[in-house]
Amino acid sequence: MAMPLLSKAQYKVKGHLQDSISGGMSNAVVAALRAKDSIMVKFTRSDKDGNFNLNLKDSGKYVFLITYPNYGDLVLEQVIDQPTHDFGNENMITKAKLLEGVIVKQTVAAVRMRGDTTEFVADSFRVQPNATVEDLLKKFPGIQVDKNGNIKAQGQTVKKVLVDGEEFFGDDPTLVTKNLRADMVDKVQLYDKGSEQAAFTGIDDGQKEKTLNIKLKEDKKKGLFGKLVAGGGTKGFHESSAMVNKFQKKEKIAAFGIVSNTGKIGLNWQENDQFSPSSMTTMLGDDGNVQSFTIMGNDDSWSGQYDGRGIPLGQTAGLHYNNKWNDSKQSLNANYKMAQLFVNGNTFSTTQMNLPSTVQYSTSKSDFKNRSMRNKLDGAFDMDIDSTLSASVRSSGQLKHTETNEHYLDTTFRSNYALLNSSDRTLKNNSDNNTFSASVLLRKKFKKKGRTLSVLFMEDLSNINSSGSLYSRNKTYDSATQQVTKDTITDQLKLNTIRNNNLNLRFVYTEPLSKVSSLFFNYGLIINNSHSNKRSLNKGDDGDYTKLDSTYSNEYQYDQTTHKAGLGYNFSQKKIKFNVGANIMVIHYNQKNEYTGVERGRSFINWNPNARFTYSFTQQRNFRFYYSGNTYQPSIDQMQPLPNNNDNFNVYIGNANLKPSFSNSFTLSYGDYKVLTSSGFNVWINGGNTQNQITTNVMTDSTGKNTYQYVNVNGNGRLNVYTDIYFKSKKWDLNYGLSPEISWNRNVNFSNSDRNVSNAYSYNLGLYLSKYKDSAYEVSLNVTPNYNVNKASLQPELNNNFWGLNASPSVTFFVPKKFELHADLDYMYQDKTPTFSRISRALVNAYIGRKFLPGDKLMIKISGFDLFNKNIGQNRQMNNNT
Repeated sequence: MAMPLLSKAQYKVKGHLQDSISGGMSNAVVAALRAKDSIMVKFTRSDKDGNFNLNLKDSGKYVFLITYPNYGDLVLEQVIDQPTHDFGNENMITKAKLLEGVIVKQTVAAVRMRGDTTEFVADSFRVQPNATVEDLLKKFPGIQVDKNGNIKAQGQTVKKVLVDGEEFFGDDPTLVTKNLRADMVDKVQLYDKGSEQAAFTGIDDGQKEKTLNIKLKEDKKKGLFGKLVAGGGTKGFHESSAMVNKFQKKEKIAAFGIVSNTGKIGLNWQENDQFSPSSMTTMLGDDGNVQSFTIMGNDDSWSGQYDGRGIPLGQTAGLHYNNKWNDSKQSLNANYKMAQLFVNGNTFSTTQMNLPSTVQYSTSKSDFKNRSMRNKLDGAFDMDIDSTLSASVRSSGQLKHTETNEHYLDTTFRSNYALLNSSDRTLKNNSDNNTFSASVLLRKKFKKKGRTLSVLFMEDLSNINSSGSLYSRNKTYDSATQQVTKDTITDQLKLNTIRNNNLNLRFVYTEPLSKVSSLFFNYGLIINNSHSNKRSLNKGDDGDYTKLDSTYSNEYQYDQTTHKAGLGYNFSQKKIKFNVGANIMVIHYNQKNEYTGVERGRSFINWNPNARFTYSFTQQRNFRFYYSGNTYQPSIDQMQPLPNNNDNFNVYIGNANLKPSFSNSFTLSYGDYKVLTSSGFNVWINGGNTQNQITTNVMTDSTGKNTYQYVNVNGNGRLNVYTDIYFKSKKWDLNYGLSPEISWNRNVNFSNSDRNVSNAYSYNLGLYLSKYKDSAYEVSLNVTPNYNVNKASLQPELNNNFWGLNASPSVTFFVPKKFELHADLDYMYQDKTPTFSRISRALVNAYIGRKFLPGDKLMIKISGFDLFNKNIGQNRQMNNNT
């Protein structure tokens, strides 16, 4: 008996690589990628004579990517449907030749895959002379940059922008993207940066953050260069910035300065984070991951940051130094930053409060004049003591001074608009907030790969001193006659002192179980000591503020000790990665009233389970899941708030019977990106719920006074689904996409002890497109129609649903004689509701500019901002029953 042997057809692809000088090219890489999804199916190298052969299992359309050092990439598209295909002789062209003006059509190789890294070749994307890195990023497929400089790549927020693998001015992305020139860049690498602990142990812990690394051209890593912007306009508006850089091999020195009162530079969210009234501190995570977090210690009514309200004058400056030596075994990174901010402005708000049987309306007018001054110095020194032991030292110090002067005029009405109460308040405050933190981290590798021990010691200190005043006049009215029934005046001096000292000792040990799995253990001890002395002084007989008001004065000593321990398991293979773990914290705190000598103590246990899972179908297609559970204990203010008379019609009382709350959070994501077609699909689903959520019961009396008491509730939840789909039309050279989003939030609170359930739904459909034609024009359009639904169980007949629209078109024309014409629009529309009036706001900006000097190194612009004077801040908020 004979049985036929069945075999699948093989498809042979061959060819010969050569150049005009040396003939056949050996060791060139020839990779075959499926055209439909950009997945590499096979690769080979050419032999010593330049010949290559590939055997493919399946027929179909392929893209053959051929690379060779110092030569331009060669890209060949071919349908393989015959047993043999011979490309014949293919000529490779040197990069030097390409720069002489030889044009080739295989531009698709401007985007490459290097393992898990997507690499963009900068010179393959056309930008205007003296364009910034931000301008360059806007050309990359799958990357979006908004008007504030925030970057999204493949649908995810980019949290780090590095320069040659190092942080530049700390971790402030816009100082890189807005100030470094595009012509300095060789490549831009996009990848998911793993944790420092994963790099140290060799064990992937699943913790990633989207990162851009700007690799500079070698000839740009030496010498002195910079950027200068200066402008002035009508009504005293001005905007100036400068950055100077000196690079010499591994040494980088940089300085910048910004002076502006337009609110456009020096005040964005990245710099707000960098100049916030806090200290950035190293934390050793449960699995050994090195993290950073912010210690807040501010007692001011104003944070010292610009939030879009008022007219700001910002003055910021900074110095940066970075160097490596001894074969990069030692490195130093240091930054100094100064920021001074003046903000003057006013606000007006209207509020509707839904009560069990009626509604109340209130209005609030405020005028403010604030100033802040901050100086911050931080440094980091890293050293490899030997191949198994490393040390990292971090320190940060900040001096912050704030001055606030705020005036409020508040009025509350019944549903028939009869007066209930009014308050006229002026608050002034001068505050000095000094903080310092230092940490030492030692990490030891043992002989067995993956076995490590990490030890962290950290101390944080803060000292706040403030002096201010409160002057308020509060009135209540008879509902029928509208006559004043009560009129009280408060005139006090406020003196506050707060000191904090936090010590943290942490150990993390990792033990490999196999090449793909490991266990990690952690233990930590945290000791926190705080002292608060708040005094309110009334005027004495001599007219000076000498009489202590014991009701609104207090002095407390807080001491807290925390023991934290955890255990986790980590598994990592090529396609599957997951880890699961849990931590337990035993916390004891003691509070002593220095005025009365009364002490209160409490002990409790926190529970924190977590899990991560990643499945990678290919390098560019993956599924991820993350879960975290956290226990939150009620704060001291929630159990026993300190009396405060800054607003006598809104007061808070405590609840000693509060229970801990437990929050569940999850995230699901799926991403698929096709490099050769510059298209992708991403979806994120995140949500959660909270058991025993701590919220408020608002008791509103007949005078309109609101008394807030903290209570536990169940039933709170949230869900958000966001999708990003993007494409590139090769025919029209057009990038376009859409981003549908649905969100839901459910919140429970109480009004006069009646349960109120609020549900908020939001439906958004983002649409965007962009096109760039060299030396002709650049256009972009972002449009997001939306529909919002707000429902409350109290007064459900009150409908606050509305349609909205956000749009931001932009166009730039590059016309002869080196002129540029530009215009952009920022439009927002929100429909009228029974509570809110219609909002329609269109901000139009434009400029005409001309370039001068060789290389177009100078541009002079005549610009107009908000040409129709519509920049009046308006927004709507719904919070529980208000």
